[in-house]
Amino acid sequence: MVKVTRLPKTSVIKVIKEGKNIQSPLFNLKFSKNTLCLNRFSVVVSKKELKNAVERNKVKRVLREVVRKTLADTEDFFDVVCFAKKEVLQTRFSDLLGLFDTVKNKLK
Repeated sequence: MVKVTRLPKTSVIKVIKEGKNIQSPLFNLKFSKNTLCLNRFSVVVSKKELKNAVERNKVKRVLREVVRKTLADTEDFFDVVCFAKKEVLQTRFSDLLGLFDTVKNKLK
């Protein structure tokens, strides 16, 4: 992931406190609009959801790629924090793309 599109920790805390929430079966999103000309995002996978570090890292890599591909063509720019659930591991990449695309339409 390009360092520019990463959401800094201070902004993550701000988005969690003040952002809007969208829930889906595989992940929850907290988001807020930003004044920059780019989308920034962060993926959070808790140890409570996935105990194994290898699985947590895999979920992070997959969701970062899904977010990167899906948010590339938006007119508005957002700060997004994605909270993953363990069901992401059993889901195919194409299904994740489709689900995130439908969730993306709710961002406004």
